[in-house]
Amino acid sequence: MAYVYVINREEEPSESVTGRYHSARSGRLRWLRPRSRRLFRRGTVRHARWRANGDPADLREALRDLSEAAWGRALTVRDMDRRPRHWAAYANNFGVALLDEYQRTEKTQVLDTAVVFLRESLAALTEDSPARARALTNLIAAVTARADLPEEAEDLPDLSGLQRDLSETTSAPALARLAAASAYGYAAADRDGPAAGLDGLGAAVELLPRAAWWGHSRTTREDVLADHTGLATDAAACAIEAGRPARALELLEGGRAVLWQQLLRTRADRTRLYEVAPRLARRMDKLAATLERDGGMPADRRMALVHRWEKLEDRAQARSQREWTALAGRAQQALPDAVFTLPAFGADLAPAGAEGPVVVVNVSRLGCAALIVEDGTREPRTVALPDLTHDEAHARARRYVAAMADGQEDGREQVVGETLEWLWRVIAEPVLHALEGGAEHDGESRPRLWWCPTGPLATLPLHAAARQTPGEPSEAAGAGVLDRVVPSYTPTLLVLVRAREQRGVAERSEEHRLLHVTVSEAAGQASLPGVARTSAHLAELLPADRRTSLEGAAATRESVRAQLERHLWAHFDCHGVQDLDQPFLGGLVLHDRTLTVADLAGIRHDRAEFAFLAACSTAVGGTRLPDEVITLTSALQHSGYQEVIGTLWSVPDRSAVRVTRTLYDQLALDGRLLPSRSARALHKAVCAERERLPEHPSAWVPFLHVGL
Repeated sequence: MAYVYVINREEEPSESVTGRYHSARSGRLRWLRPRSRRLFRRGTVRHARWRANGDPADLREALRDLSEAAWGRALTVRDMDRRPRHWAAYANNFGVALLDEYQRTEKTQVLDTAVVFLRESLAALTEDSPARARALTNLIAAVTARADLPEEAEDLPDLSGLQRDLSETTSAPALARLAAASAYGYAAADRDGPAAGLDGLGAAVELLPRAAWWGHSRTTREDVLADHTGLATDAAACAIEAGRPARALELLEGGRAVLWQQLLRTRADRTRLYEVAPRLARRMDKLAATLERDGGMPADRRMALVHRWEKLEDRAQARSQREWTALAGRAQQALPDAVFTLPAFGADLAPAGAEGPVVVVNVSRLGCAALIVEDGTREPRTVALPDLTHDEAHARARRYVAAMADGQEDGREQVVGETLEWLWRVIAEPVLHALEGGAEHDGESRPRLWWCPTGPLATLPLHAAARQTPGEPSEAAGAGVLDRVVPSYTPTLLVLVRAREQRGVAERSEEHRLLHVTVSEAAGQASLPGVARTSAHLAELLPADRRTSLEGAAATRESVRAQLERHLWAHFDCHGVQDLDQPFLGGLVLHDRTLTVADLAGIRHDRAEFAFLAACSTAVGGTRLPDEVITLTSALQHSGYQEVIGTLWSVPDRSAVRVTRTLYDQLALDGRLLPSRSARALHKAVCAERERLPEHPSAWVPFLHVGL
């Protein structure tokens, strides 16, 4: 039975929207098509005016017009399978107006009527179309509002079913599909356990890169990613709970570092596609330009305004999105080793473990665990971390960041020591025990290990985790990551695999030179007296024709950017700054201005081998976008540098000089550098500094190695 909401014009205006239900039980009602169309258009315009200026009179008049228009298009029981033309638009617009009226008055009857008409609108739309996507979005909003009320409702549609339907509607905006998929995924996980949320959250992760489309401005993309922080790690936790560790890694790679992965895809894979399938590449670029220009349809755009050109635009947008999906599938077939869709574990991620285990530590409110990728394994190994919790990880990270940024020396050392102890107990010890059964290694026999932390762990020194024994250094205690392995980091598995693919390219080049950038004095920054000693030492190790020095006033943003593309090696002796809320604005303090992460992201150097950022906070990411791993070290690695050394937080000048000297003594040979030694060289330098300053871990803990 179809219900029509009728306005009683005898009532006072303030009560007119409450109305009453009438049911058409038999016979055919008289169609008032011409008048209904006029009322529909006039009501829609008045509704738009209400949304623009908020005048209740406009909304009352809109409700009267849209109610009579809907009455003119009303259905009888015998006509349920032959709905009048445009009935979906009439019912939807009236339902949206009622929903707005409910938000103004909070009258339950108005909301119930809105649900009825929005449900009718959806029932009239059977094909996958933008109109159906809007109807679903509106009905979800109404049902969500009704479900939050204490009064029981009769025959309320299943909210999770509607959300799933919207997430699978290909013509819907990616952002709306993403919100729907994540909503029903989280609801299932909370109701039936993490494994039940895998379908919804997995679908949401696959939609995340499309919602944060590279054609949008970086600010828009950052807003989308910030709104869905933790989505990838939560989806991975669901996959781990469901016994699918490979799927968990695929979701982590697809939903983290989205901005960096887009950079790699647009530059590397699409460039390669031009070589093997130029026609397909041109079609993708043309279509990408169209989607970038249009930017997709906003998630909150409803059918309140219905015009012919909007309908055509919606259909064109839906066709473009479906065409891009089809072209991406063809591109994946043309370049099987490229990544145009969600990465596959076997083809894209498993090679990351070829030279040593990669440990991905997943932190989620739905569960925490480590995933280990090793050479020759068909699936990653799962290590349960029962003592690691999402809330404690965030609390520890906040305390550590505060201590390193503003804490007094004694308090800072205490916090660092407690953090290293906690990291060892809840993460490092269980992982290392699973890998080697607790065995210790000495000197060159120590194996390599790569950490890939997620969430709050990205700001913590996993590489230096160690048991702390009162009155003894961690080395004497005989239990620490540095005593068992040579640790490195990778922001994602894909970037590590790509770095290995590029290894050896520079061997065919004669441009083996070191770019040495030094800024010992900068406005608003403390002086760096150790810079001169480092410069002198590098001059002893490398001849003049192997070095390019940019010192003081010569070290400007433009000169450094230009020289970076011409050098395979780079060393920075300057201050580093980080903006935790806007990490792309952090960077290296040069003579004239800061060389930001955004600047470095615009550089691509496929033959670059090594960079040493002897500056503070070069490996610190932002707090607003923790899943994006936006740091100076990751920016250089994604720009093409295969190995990067950076720091977590501030480093004492003297310690920086000693570590740098020890490092280059091992890297330099016959007037050139051997970057392949950098991980072990840094490990040796840090261990030497640890032995020198065992009670001051903040002097040596910050140094870390990223890459090969």
